[in-house]
Amino acid sequence: DCKGMGIAARQQSKGAILENEIFANELSGIGISDASTASISDNHVHANKQAGVFIYDGGAGVIEKNLIENNGYDGALVQEGANPQFRNNQFINNGGFGIRVEAGAAGVFEHNEIQGNQGGDKKVHPEAKVRWKD
Repeated sequence: DCKGMGIAARQQSKGAILENEIFANELSGIGISDASTASISDNHVHANKQAGVFIYDGGAGVIEKNLIENNGYDGALVQEGANPQFRNNQFINNGGFGIRVEAGAAGVFEHNEIQGNQGGDKKVHPEAKVRWKD
């Protein structure tokens, strides 16, 4: 419960975010930016006012086996310059899309369960470079 982002990886940091409950933050639950890389696994990310997971500005990492639900915006928002790998996550009942990938972003999305999101399952900009495997 934070007035900003729940957990942020910034300024070329590396780290692991494992087995947490991340909820009720004013911004996104987890953010990765500034050429940082994080391993994010086995977390419950929910009820954040913006995206559950927000990756931007050179952020990367492996995001796997998380339950990302009931966030105010997208379950995962991937913006320009980001290149994450999402595997075996659940994106359920988020306020926007389950996964949204914007122009200039890249990433790998494999075996994610996406359902009940208000904006739809996924929105991938035509200029995004993604590999998708259901």
